[in-house]
Amino acid sequence: MRSRFTLLVALLLAVCSQPIAWADLPLPNNFTYTQPSVKFTGVDELNKEYVFHLRFLTFHGGPVHPHTYVEIKDSESFQLRSERRITDFQLLAMKREEFASRVKKDPSLKWLTDEAEGVLSVKINPPSTIVEKSKSGKTTQYAVTLKDGKLAVETELPDREMVPPPQSRWWMNLIAAIAMSAAAVTLGWRLRALFARKSATPPLSVAAGIR
Repeated sequence: MRSRFTLLVALLLAVCSQPIAWADLPLPNNFTYTQPSVKFTGVDELNKEYVFHLRFLTFHGGPVHPHTYVEIKDSESFQLRSERRITDFQLLAMKREEFASRVKKDPSLKWLTDEAEGVLSVKINPPSTIVEKSKSGKTTQYAVTLKDGKLAVETELPDREMVPPPQSRWWMNLIAAIAMSAAAVTLGWRLRALFARKSATPPLSVAAGIR
């Protein structure tokens, strides 16, 4: 029973340490999180024939949410509704007739991926979700072109102060969580071995001390 209890405690400690992997380290005092502004130039000339969507993951901590889809209808700048982290940032394009046919059958857009038939895709650098408090967030511009059936995007990132992005902090937290999990499991096994040795030691007989 004792060995099972100590093993259970070790497992609980290992599980409880995992949320550290998704925790956010505090930003420097002069920085804050924001919802970035983005702009896709060149879409106006192409959207008569193609439908454009952004597909990305956004989250606090760990990537547990499904992909977010945002339709890009023109070249005007807009605010991207996001959380603290943005990853797997893709621009997808599909001919309007094909898109209308597919979305009629399944309006959820779960089928709209970079591997779907008839979809052109390109991975691009996501905008920063961190901005200096004393400055307003600048717009990240993306120049979209379509040539010879290939979609291309050039990114023009605004000048920003250097600050570690949340994605790099995620790996630091993950390493810390793994170390805590390993320490918890090791402690559990050592306690189990200790109780096992105590259980194996025969009890002293009272009669043995009487002559």
